[in-house]
Amino acid sequence: RAEAILWWASDSSVPPLATSSPIGTPSGDIGVLGQPTTSVISSDSLFDDMRAGGRIRFGNWPRCGLGWDASGWILGNLQDEQVWESDGNPALARPFNNVDPDPGRNGADAQIIAEDGVLSGRLAIHSSSEIYGGDAGLRKNLYCCSNPGSGYSYRVDSILGYRYFRVREGLRIEENLLATSTSGPVVAGTTIDLFDDFQTRNEFHGANLG
Repeated sequence: RAEAILWWASDSSVPPLATSSPIGTPSGDIGVLGQPTTSVISSDSLFDDMRAGGRIRFGNWPRCGLGWDASGWILGNLQDEQVWESDGNPALARPFNNVDPDPGRNGADAQIIAEDGVLSGRLAIHSSSEIYGGDAGLRKNLYCCSNPGSGYSYRVDSILGYRYFRVREGLRIEENLLATSTSGPVVAGTTIDLFDDFQTRNEFHGANLG
């Protein structure tokens, strides 16, 4: 038999990944968390949308005796993208905790993506999540009873099998910067491209016994 699946799951909380500040903000304050001019523009959660998928199950379930069954299921790959582009108005940044902090900020700092007269830039955050699993097992009937006249029936089965479950998620942050200052340390027109990429995979292997 085939089944459709609709799945809701708790979202994954993430720290602020992108901030902005109005034009005129001092360079040292742009995008820094805790500054009155800083606004968080990125989402604080990922993978909070409903996702659809399917499951197929097949096997042999005799009324009495030994049977078997197996199933596999998958949820659609959930993807999200957040993109910002700025010529410096407003300023754009990525906040982070500095390991050599300014004592007055408790480590709060930011990497500037776009600043008026200095940099223009693009920041993109890509996230993805996929989930699938399956199981297979034997089903041994221990007791079955039916009474067609009364419509009453019941059965007791023992189950022994294997179950597999896998979750794979990723987060990729891309920066594309263009130097616009004619007097800065970087030659105007220079482009800088970089990315951070995080991948995680969780697998479960277990026995079904019941």
